Formats: sequence, C-alpha cells, structure tokens
Amino acid sequence: MGNGTVQEIEGDRVLLESLYEQWESVYFTIAEFEELLDDYAAFLDSRRRPDAEG
Repeated sequence: MGNGTVQEIEGDRVLLESLYEQWESVYFTIAEFEELLDDYAAFLDSRRRPDAEG
C-alpha cells in the first residue's frame, strides 16, 4: 500500500492528512508548502538520468 493523502487548503494553511492514518495530520503555511514542492521538484530533477527524456 502506498501513501495516501488528502490535501486541503484551510484559510492560509495547507493540511496534509493521511487517508490510512499512517501519520498525524500536518499543517503548512501556503508559502511553506510551495517551498516544499519546489524543493521536491529540484530533488527529482537532480535524480533524473542524463539519458531520460524531458
């Protein structure tokens, strides 16, 4: 089973909630969440094989 999450915007915060109660709910400000996504995208880019398309 993979990680299942629900993402919700509540006011100026983003809630990440486990669908299968694998962890406690986590809140981020929208700015923190955007930074997290940018960092994750950079990580994925750094792991891309040189011969991969895209």
